[in-house]
Amino acid sequence: MKTPKTPSNVQARLVSVFSIFFAFCVLILSFFLYSVVSMVDYNRQASATFEANRQVYQLEAQFKQYELGLKHYEISASYQSEEELSALDRRIDENLAALALTLPEDSQPALETVSATKADLTRLVDDILATVDDQDELDADEQDWDAVAELDAQTTGPFTKIYASIAEIRSAGVSQLEDIRFGASVLGQLAFFSMIAAIFGFVVLAFTVSLIVSAQINLPMEQLASAARDLQARKFNPAEVQNLAPRNDEVGAMARDFLSMAASVEQRTAQLQQEADEIRAKIR
Repeated sequence: MKTPKTPSNVQARLVSVFSIFFAFCVLILSFFLYSVVSMVDYNRQASATFEANRQVYQLEAQFKQYELGLKHYEISASYQSEEELSALDRRIDENLAALALTLPEDSQPALETVSATKADLTRLVDDILATVDDQDELDADEQDWDAVAELDAQTTGPFTKIYASIAEIRSAGVSQLEDIRFGASVLGQLAFFSMIAAIFGFVVLAFTVSLIVSAQINLPMEQLASAARDLQARKFNPAEVQNLAPRNDEVGAMARDFLSMAASVEQRTAQLQQEADEIRAKIR
């Protein structure tokens, strides 16, 4: 025994087509939203990297100010210069601690080099401060500033090493900003094209659904309506809706019912015409 074939229907076809196009549009929109979220994250990374680079430039300026302040103290030996050096030393340590939390992993070794060199430099500056104080307490004819000059010469190496490490960190920060800018640019273009694709997909979806509705529902309904008018005017030709009868959906069922009804009407009309002719013949 054959299993009867389950007829498909127009609604199922429309739902299938709509689902396919809608899934495509949702996929494109999802990618668009992902791109937007990624761009926001890139913007956050760029802000954090920019702030870290600003701190690096500030750190370099502080070290140069520290170096100049040390030279000024060696000349003036004033209490104010010593206080300024101490304040700069604290600000440098604070900046180093902040950078340790914000710099990326690849810049941490260079920052550790700066911190270690700065610690050596601080000990050397303390020796200079103590030596200057000692010489300042002596009479002018007893003072010997060669030891201060020798200690000052020893600061050249640490400062040079610190500046080189800071330049390395700064270069890495610039490269990171360039990578972020490039990634954000690519994502921006992808987001733009995905938005265009989503709009195009929705337009195609609406156009396709309208075509299917017109071809599968509107036109067949117009054919059936026209056939009904022709049937009423006794000009019905079964060929008008014969092409709809094989369809395995609601429209096909309506067409088959209409053909059956039309055949019954034609048969009944012919029967009535025959009876009328017979009555007229008897009257005559």
